[in-house]
Amino acid sequence: MPLTGRAVYSRKALAENAKAIDMTFLRAKGFFDCTAGTNWTSSWTRRGEPWGTVSYWREDCHGEPFLFWLSYNFRKEGDDWHPLKYAVEMESTRCHFGGVRHWFICPLVLNGRPCRRRCRALYLGASEYFGCRECQRLTYQSRRNHRDKFWELCGKHDHYLEKAYSKYRTPRGRKAKARRCRMLALADHRRLYGEVWLARSWAIAR
Repeated sequence: MPLTGRAVYSRKALAENAKAIDMTFLRAKGFFDCTAGTNWTSSWTRRGEPWGTVSYWREDCHGEPFLFWLSYNFRKEGDDWHPLKYAVEMESTRCHFGGVRHWFICPLVLNGRPCRRRCRALYLGASEYFGCRECQRLTYQSRRNHRDKFWELCGKHDHYLEKAYSKYRTPRGRKAKARRCRMLALADHRRLYGEVWLARSWAIAR
């Protein structure tokens, strides 16, 4: 399993370390089941210390989520705190097998052009407003690991094993069982290849 291509390095900040409001989290907590206008609050911590709080609520139009209102305090380095209150558009799409999926519409404007990208999560990065991951110039940790030799050969199989045992601990249905078997087989293959690569590297070093 030779590695091809060049390594990908990025100076972007990590999305995992940014303040985020995820649509999946809102749906799991029942945000769309409550009455429109109900006030919700999310807070973040960093190293055990409070890192920010934001309040938000939903505004419906003809029974469908239409606006996502945000209210919080923000300050740039060296400046005073100032309150912000604005709305982010929302959009709903029908799923192929039933149900509805909700999206945020990115409100940021870059180079004079509105983004309006449909996204699942809003992030608060260098800008004082929430926006999509692309506008905030954020990346995922998994993309930093891409094509890293140590990760590909030594760390990736642990990730696959952990995911297989946690997500598919008690698989239900034929597809879930097949998915678990494929992930375990792939993790075992990468483990064997990583051990061979480490043995060869150790032999060459000696």
